[in-house]
Amino acid sequence: PQAELQQRLQGIWRNQLGQTFSVLSQRFLIPKKILTGKNDSSRTSVEMKDPYSRPAIKYKRDNMDAYKTVFVGFPIWWYFAPTIVNTFLESYDFSGKIVILFATSGGSGMGEIYDRILPSCKGAKLIEGKVFSSNTSKSELSAWVAGLNI
Repeated sequence: PQAELQQRLQGIWRNQLGQTFSVLSQRFLIPKKILTGKNDSSRTSVEMKDPYSRPAIKYKRDNMDAYKTVFVGFPIWWYFAPTIVNTFLESYDFSGKIVILFATSGGSGMGEIYDRILPSCKGAKLIEGKVFSSNTSKSELSAWVAGLNI
């Protein structure tokens, strides 16, 4: 659902905002070490047990300086963003940039996500954003982007 929503949003952002933004694709949230399964050693379990864990990211974006607005999308895990989102945000200098969060969830809201991510965005204007379902319409997405006033 996250990838599908991201593709729809990317088209809307490009039409409404031009080229001044970067969409954090899932490629930049791929960990170097893949932890799978549904046990205590899975990635979700490891990250949720330790909110200070920072899984290493496999790929790094080489042109982040070119953007002034960055949309960061992620699935919500048990009311929190995966800590690899913090790893990403702590890997770049976002001073003077706008960082806008958006998420997908089966029912959770943003909860404490903003407060947990804010320290990772030093010098940036962090906008909490919104949680979307995978079947959110293009018109609702477009209205959200327009309402951001960026």
